[in-house]
This record gives sequence, structure tokens and C-alpha cells, in this order.
Amino acid sequence: MVQVIGTVLIVDYFCYRSGQAAIEELVDQVVDDTNRRVVQTLDDYVHASETLVQGQRLAIQLGGLDWQNAALMEAYFVEQLQINPQVSGLMMVTEARDFLAVGRLPAAPFAIQERNPSTGNLENYAADRQGKRLYLQDVVENYDPHVTPSGDPWYAEAQGQGAGLWRIAPGEQGQDPASLIMTYVLPFTDAAGNVQGVLGASLYLGYMGEFLRSLPISDAGRVFILDDLGQLIATSTGEVPLRQEAIAANTETSSPEQWRLMAQESQDPLTRAAALWGLEAEEGRSLSAQRVRLLDQTYFVQVIPFEVNSGWTWQVVVLVPEADLAGRIDANLRLTLWVSGLVLCGAVGMSLWASRRLTRSLLRLTQTAQSMEASVVDLPLPDSRIAEVSTVSQALHHMHQQVQQSLTTLQDSEQKFATLLDSLPMGVGVLDGDGKMLLLNRMGHSIFQWGMADNPLDSLEGYNIYLAETDQRYPPDRRPVVRALRGGRCAIKNDLSEYWNLTMLEIVDE
Repeated sequence: MVQVIGTVLIVDYFCYRSGQAAIEELVDQVVDDTNRRVVQTLDDYVHASETLVQGQRLAIQLGGLDWQNAALMEAYFVEQLQINPQVSGLMMVTEARDFLAVGRLPAAPFAIQERNPSTGNLENYAADRQGKRLYLQDVVENYDPHVTPSGDPWYAEAQGQGAGLWRIAPGEQGQDPASLIMTYVLPFTDAAGNVQGVLGASLYLGYMGEFLRSLPISDAGRVFILDDLGQLIATSTGEVPLRQEAIAANTETSSPEQWRLMAQESQDPLTRAAALWGLEAEEGRSLSAQRVRLLDQTYFVQVIPFEVNSGWTWQVVVLVPEADLAGRIDANLRLTLWVSGLVLCGAVGMSLWASRRLTRSLLRLTQTAQSMEASVVDLPLPDSRIAEVSTVSQALHHMHQQVQQSLTTLQDSEQKFATLLDSLPMGVGVLDGDGKMLLLNRMGHSIFQWGMADNPLDSLEGYNIYLAETDQRYPPDRRPVVRALRGGRCAIKNDLSEYWNLTMLEIVDE
């Protein structure tokens, strides 16, 4: 029983360990799946924008796209955005400071921005789904795309990047809510190889925030993206990754560093705590999910890098509360306990049944052995379905039959021997080493008829034995038994004056 319980407990332990391993695999699966979806979506957006802009540059270089025709370029941008839903906007800036941009906005299907070369103002138009301008929304005066934003102009930097680069740019003026734009810029040349300006494709990171919010995690979980400086790119909480005081300002001409929001400055306490943990554990951080205690709760946290440009890497952070997996963990634990309990009860029940069955069989065997010891003639054969017990029982029965047969044979031999001794015309007796009579035939009884059965043959007190032809009793050292044991012979006379020759043979058991 102890072995059975111990075995069940060992199996239960390994089941528990296996369950824990399954839970860890489940955590890795849930967190990895979320992170993989985010990274894959980012990769799709990045590559879609890069591929589209590189195709435009090639078309211009081959002379297939007239970049100097503003109306044609505007219609082309609208058509490309309709075909490529991953791209939020397209733009072109020329060496002559011409600026044209078409993008999607929540308030209207399309927004069109164009710099008026005669006034130098940036005019923002709302447009329908076909790209037809509807009305003028607002104007930014004295707009110069070559030096915008004033604190960190991007045009000159883009001209020096033949392979293009990504960077964070301000959202459209008047956009509600305010948003970040991730823009890919690439210089282009005409058919003669002369640099004529910069092409660009943008991704509204507000859309990325909407995607993060659509992920299948609970309200207690978080998914957010940080750049290499620890600034928020997008978050699943719906928080705008901008400083509150900068949202109302004119972001068209201001430097991004003035309105970017650090993760540890977030309004969400969990985002702040996770960002601070990431800063402290940055050196020893693993790519696998880690169990972390944040805000008095346990979370599984995984941080996956995403390279945007060479030297510009973002961090995708996924936080899944342990409580979200508690249902699966508890279900797994309950299943383990139920299975272990059933196995234990079944093992104990089987052990009790087997032990009682074996005990009954062994008890019948014991009774059979006791009957054999008591020389019971009619010995019952105990029946058992246990093969080993049945074999022993049959062996005992066979042994009993052999013993009974041997006893019968021995009794027959004893009867024949007694008949033979009684038929002899002389007295024959058998004594042990102490001189006690063990066997005496009928003639011997007739000779020693006075208490011979109770006294040794050499006892003078029990028998009246004299020296032959005299009335003198035998001396002790010449008693018949002593002399006979020495191999001698003697003649004795009893009270009836009968003379007998006494001869004794020694039987040695070797």
C-alpha cells in the first residue's frame, strides 16, 4: 500500500511539473503570439511604404512618371493609397520647395496638403474618397519644407541618404486627436540623374495604436512600442504619445523633441512601471517572457526588438497579467488533482481488493497445511484464481497424497514385521542406549512377564535373574545387558528355573 501511494504521489509530482511546463509554454505562446503579430504588422507597414516609394523613384528615373505635373502626382498618390491600405500618406518635396502630400484622416477619406508657390503658404484641403478636394481646412503661412520643423529639419538629412531613412514627423495641423507620423523619405533624381527632391510615405502611428488595442489581451494587459530613446511610439491604452501641453501647439513647425512623450512620463501607471523596469533590467533582459512584479501584481513581460533603420531599433513590450492565465492554470491544476485523486483511489481500491483476495487464498493454504500437520486423511483442495497460489495448493495436495501413501506403506511394513517377530520361537527385544525396552516380541513377553515393559533389562530389582545353575543374583558389572552390549553372551535363570541364553547385537546408525 505504501509503495502504491508513493508511486501515485511521484506520478502526481511529475504531472504537476508537466503542468507547470505546459503553463510556461502557454505563457510563451500567448506572449510570443502577441509580439509576433505586432512585429509582423510593423514589418508589413514598413516594407509596404519602402516598396511603394522605391517604385515611385524608379518610375521617375525611367521617365514614366511626370513629377513636375502636380495634378498628375496628386491623382497618382490618391490611387496608390487606395491600392495600398497599409500606407497612410504619400508626399513629394522638390528642390524648388514645392510640397505635395496626400493622406488619410479620421475626419475625412483624404487630406491634401500643397504649398502655394505664389504665397508660400501650406494649404490643407479635405477631399472625398476619389481624391476630389472639398474645402480648405486651414493655412500655414510661410511654410518652407526644407527647414521644417525648425528645430530638426529632415529634408537635408534625407538628401544624404541614398537608401532612404525613417523618422518621426509631426501630424497634420488641426488633426484630432493629435498623432505621430512615421515617415520614410528617399531622394529621387530625374532621367539625367540630377537630384530633384525627396519622395516620402508615412504611417499614422495612431492607426498602430488602434491595432494594438484590437489585440486579444485583457484590459489589465498592455502592449506598447518604444523607440531607442524610451519615447512612446504607440500604446494599447489609447493614450496619445504626445505631451499634453504640445498637443494644442502648432506641430507643423515645431521640433518633435518638444512634444514627444517618454514612457516613464505616461499617464498610465502600468506603462510607467514597465518602462522603469525595462530601464533597470535592460542589460540582463532576455527575449523570452519573464515573470515580473509590477504595482503589486504579477505580469509576464516580453520585450522584442524591431529594427526600423540601421541603428534605429524600437522595442515592442507586451505585458500579460498572470491573472489572465489563472483560469487556464487553475483548470490545469484541478485536472491534475482530479486525475491524481482518481488514480490514487483506483490504486488503493485495487490494492485492497488484491490483498483481500490474496489473504483469503493464503488463509485456505494455511488451513490446508495445518490439516496436513494434524494428519487429516480427507484433505480438501483449496481453489484459487491466483495462478501462483493455485500451483502451491496443487503441490500441497500432491505432497499430502504422497505422505498418506507412505504412511500406509509404513503401517503395512510394521504389521508384517510384528507378525514376523511374533512367529519366532525365541524372545527378541530392542533397547535404546539407556537400556529401555523399545520392542519385545510375544516370546520375550512370556519370558520376562514380570514388569518387563516398565523396567530396563539390566535392573535387578525388576527381575529375578540369577547366574545359571546357581541361586546367586547377577552382580552389577556382569548384568546381562552390559555384557551383551559388549558383544558377549550369558546364561540366565528366572524364578521358574528356566534357563535362557542371552545374546545382544548392537545396531549402529551411521
